[in-house]
Amino acid sequence: MIVDKVMNIGGQEFGSYEDHGPVDDVSALQVSSNVYMANVAIRLAGASYVEKEPLAVADLQGTLNLMRSYYSMFGLGNKTGIDVPNESSSYMGYGSEPGMLLNYSIGQFDMYSPLQLAVYGTTIASGGNLYEPHFMSYATEVNSSEVVVSNGKKIKSTLPEKNAQYLERVQQGFRACVSSGYCGDELKDIGVEVSAKTGTAEVGDYTTANLVGYAPSSSPTMAFACSAPTSSVNDQSVSLNICTTAVMPEVVKKYFELYPAS
Repeated sequence: MIVDKVMNIGGQEFGSYEDHGPVDDVSALQVSSNVYMANVAIRLAGASYVEKEPLAVADLQGTLNLMRSYYSMFGLGNKTGIDVPNESSSYMGYGSEPGMLLNYSIGQFDMYSPLQLAVYGTTIASGGNLYEPHFMSYATEVNSSEVVVSNGKKIKSTLPEKNAQYLERVQQGFRACVSSGYCGDELKDIGVEVSAKTGTAEVGDYTTANLVGYAPSSSPTMAFACSAPTSSVNDQSVSLNICTTAVMPEVVKKYFELYPAS
């Protein structure tokens, strides 16, 4: 349990869009607690937060690399292996200030492709299986129905069993984000239980809205990722996330019209 209130680090403030008070891991995901994630990163670095004091991190690059190694287990920062040429891996942020660690803990440092975000959502939905995505299912001979190339389901890696209980907490946080309305009211009323997590990335005067999730929550058959570049203004108004209000509710509804959940 961590108290979500504005942090003062060497005279600079760092906080969530509002103070949430005491939050645990599940509610931190539900309400998007920047402060919770920052405290986890600080502890991972072996450092401590002291109000108004600068943040002292002994090995910033080592901690960032450790976090990247964890993120890669969910497909973030890796080439996915998609069956199209010239796939990019990711953009790695740079900087030597300890504050970069806090930025990275809330997704404001490295950048990932929407496909990597979809793989990340799939890994959480599947209980830890990292799948290799593909567009092509199979190819047949021109003059016959013989299948000459087939792409089957390929699991690249699986999270260690010892992490299962923690992954379940992440799943609970994703579900809570939707059921509580923090992921937008539109996803709550589409006839199927959705689990999701919002995200915003600052881009100068604008923000890029993101949403990652899956459905149905208890037995997922699909996962999704939405990225809407510079879709709102970067200010303190906490603009609505267009992925939650307009895009994904319609996409998920249409998906289950075409492929009903069993």
